[in-house]
Amino acid sequence: ATSDLHGWITRDTLFPKGRPGGLAHLAPLIAGLRREHRDLILLDGGDTLQGAPNLTLRRQSGAEGPPAVLRLMERLGYDAMAVGNHDLEQGFRRIERWAEASSFPWLAANVVGPDDAPAFPPYVVLERNGVRVAVLGMTTPGTPAWVDAEFIAGLRFLGLPETARRWVDHLREVERADLVIGLFHSGLDGWYDRSMAVRAGLALPNSAGEIADQGSGFDLIVSGHAHRLTPRRPANGDTPYAAPVVQPGARGNALAVVRFRLRGAPGKWTVEGITRETLRAAIEPDRTLLALVEGELAATRVWLAEATGVSFTAIPEKPAFLACLGDLSHEAALRNAAGEAAGGKKAAAESGGARSGTGNNRIGSATFSLLPLLARYFPPEPGDIGTPLRRAHLYRWMPFGNTLVLGRVTARQMALLLGPYARYRQGFRARSSGVLHPGGLKPRIAEGGTEVIALAAEGGDRPLASHRPYAVWLTNYHWNGGGGGLARRALLQPSQLERRTRSTLREMVFSLLADPRSTLPDACRLFLRAA
Repeated sequence: ATSDLHGWITRDTLFPKGRPGGLAHLAPLIAGLRREHRDLILLDGGDTLQGAPNLTLRRQSGAEGPPAVLRLMERLGYDAMAVGNHDLEQGFRRIERWAEASSFPWLAANVVGPDDAPAFPPYVVLERNGVRVAVLGMTTPGTPAWVDAEFIAGLRFLGLPETARRWVDHLREVERADLVIGLFHSGLDGWYDRSMAVRAGLALPNSAGEIADQGSGFDLIVSGHAHRLTPRRPANGDTPYAAPVVQPGARGNALAVVRFRLRGAPGKWTVEGITRETLRAAIEPDRTLLALVEGELAATRVWLAEATGVSFTAIPEKPAFLACLGDLSHEAALRNAAGEAAGGKKAAAESGGARSGTGNNRIGSATFSLLPLLARYFPPEPGDIGTPLRRAHLYRWMPFGNTLVLGRVTARQMALLLGPYARYRQGFRARSSGVLHPGGLKPRIAEGGTEVIALAAEGGDRPLASHRPYAVWLTNYHWNGGGGGLARRALLQPSQLERRTRSTLREMVFSLLADPRSTLPDACRLFLRAA
């Protein structure tokens, strides 16, 4: 099993000196296992269609057909895939078309339409050497908190434990399955994102562990979504759960392998033993597989190599690096508000059908932003000094393709959204995805505490009015409920939404840096220089 591939075929397109990963690096392992086991079953736990740079470039170009990673999965002989929350960011109707054209089924038993009928096949039954193997697929019920509503309109996401109970008996009694495998795009840790789900009125996003703990009639559970790798050493059937579990990692860094030993005869099989292990991705990829998509990968390398108008002058320390990227994100958001882009073209944006602002809160008058602060720290190498910052650097630093939303947010709500930032600044532990950069703002943090007690505009000392709404840029991820449910904690309401953009924050920052008219923020001048 694989999971959370996020479209990665080879990480060499972006991380040539990093650890190997991607489907092409797993292909040699899969080929070796097929030589050893002709009846191999190959599964994927979802989040397959979003993430890698080639997928982003493809989407920006307006391509409609199935992406390359799906073609390669078909060539490798996948038997089934669970639908992941990020897969649904493509839009339900689009992936419905891709699923219908796919050579293997896309499973999601807990996703139902307006008529309560499954929106995807709930399961598939595979027969290998007289053994009937049922694979039940499900996805995280937290999807509505992370995916824009327009992409999942009409869909409901049911809880995993109750859905599992409904289908397992059917698989055993009606389908006469000898083995039942749960293929879940859902993590094992039930507490992770629990508070977000409670605030949003959703079923628990990570319930695979609860199902495994109960056993629930499963012979194996494949758990994705959490990007974890389990087991790290070869293991037998002994496990802290009632049902054996594997977690196959993410971005093609490993392959989970499970071997069953059965005794009996068709219709009367008994599991005699089970072993589990994870195999790390091969250093050398399958060159034949890469050749099939070389055109797309070559175009991606050229795109990532495009240079901005600034060059590196030094290797930054992490605090300076984060401050620079936070300020750049803020400036890029303001530039988008003015409808500008590199070369004087308008930024790519489209209305989400939200109403216009009024008075001093018109769309074009946004002066504040609350955008991600804790980017990945991949400093330039010594050989980069004197060379331009390229698009590839931004993709290493900003791994998620977040778009932006413009909201009318009160100062009190902004203070609540900055709660994790206050914890981070005071040296306390904070969830990294919830730490936001106060763009255009000066927060005042309670002495010895972790609460923002006042906000002022940058360059001024007068506090913002607590209950007055201001135009503020946030990512769609945080507006929808990501980052631990910050939006629900701050009581943000749908009526406060002004507009959604379609351009990603990364591309906004790239356009800003590529424009010779742009001025670098002070924090960036410590290690960047305008050409």
